[in-house]
Amino acid sequence: MTNANENETASRRSSFFSMKSFVRSSGDRGAGVAKLRGTNGADFEGTATIIRGGASGGCSCLFGGGRNNDKTEKLVLLKGPFCFVFKNAGASAPLYAISLVDMKTDRKGQVALLQTNLGDTDYELTFSDEADAKKFCRTADKLAKTGQADEIRKKLGHEHLLDRTKSVKFAEAIAAKKYDDQPSAPLNNEDLLANTPVTAF
Repeated sequence: MTNANENETASRRSSFFSMKSFVRSSGDRGAGVAKLRGTNGADFEGTATIIRGGASGGCSCLFGGGRNNDKTEKLVLLKGPFCFVFKNAGASAPLYAISLVDMKTDRKGQVALLQTNLGDTDYELTFSDEADAKKFCRTADKLAKTGQADEIRKKLGHEHLLDRTKSVKFAEAIAAKKYDDQPSAPLNNEDLLANTPVTAF
């Protein structure tokens, strides 16, 4: 029992110092792959190329979006209702994080699509193996449903009933700091029409 308590204390201390390092470095270190895996491991881990909005979604020629077409493989890690994208396995912090809440997946062979509930593609992930794409979609959908249920409990004031491990709580804190680092979303047709001036005749 003493060893279990010591291990729990050590785990808390490790997470605390990792979080301090992450905050001090403005999100550049202290949240590496091993830290986000936690003691129970990641829900999913694999490599894929990632495109914001999908290969055919929207126009990235205006208002930024230059980071959308980076074709280099990234490490994708799912932990709790979050998707973390790392430059590689040795990175000291994720490049950015994506919330899976209110998201769903679709798949076309080796290509996995992260979509909004309205069916708009938010991210397109291309894996080298179709089995990895299947596992990513299956896991992401499961975690999204869990995250949505947790959000409902929070809104109802039942946050004390949430059963989350320390590593998932740590992942949640890191994700909150990395949401804004996501690549710029390309404009879709609706955005383009909304920004097109109407010429009077």
